[in-house]
Amino acid sequence: MGTLLIDKLLNVVVTGLNQRKAVMVVSRQWEEIARRIMEDMQFIGSPAMNFLDGAVESGGFRLPGGQLLSLAMPGAARLPAGPAVLGLRPEHLTPADDGVPAQVRVVELMGDHAVLHAEVAGLARPLVAFCDGHAALRAGAPCRLACDSRRGHIFADGTPHARNVSLGG
Repeated sequence: MGTLLIDKLLNVVVTGLNQRKAVMVVSRQWEEIARRIMEDMQFIGSPAMNFLDGAVESGGFRLPGGQLLSLAMPGAARLPAGPAVLGLRPEHLTPADDGVPAQVRVVELMGDHAVLHAEVAGLARPLVAFCDGHAALRAGAPCRLACDSRRGHIFADGTPHARNVSLGG
């Protein structure tokens, strides 16, 4: 999050506003704070975080193409059903036999690992995943991607300005 905004918020609290006024200031600026968190999460690290549009439903995350990702982690049952965005880092997506069907577009060999760019039906952007550098994946080949959803982030209501419900540590 932008340090200037954090500094302003802390300054408001520290300079003597009572707790109620401080909460009001934070509430008014929540949309800006949420937008900056989403931007920072996307750009921290390389490659950037994947953002998957979809919907939370009974402990799972439904992608626009109809695929259901399991959200079998503590707190998943308490997530509100409805439109959401699932944020996953590339290291939490891997090729697997039981994953979501995808089409490999690019494989970047990095030595001991590779960075895989793959298209999944219904998603606007290719997913970026890490895999073994010796995996037999090539551009144009079908594959399946599984996610470690314990390490993801759900942005409830499907917009970048929504509240972030962290799903893992």
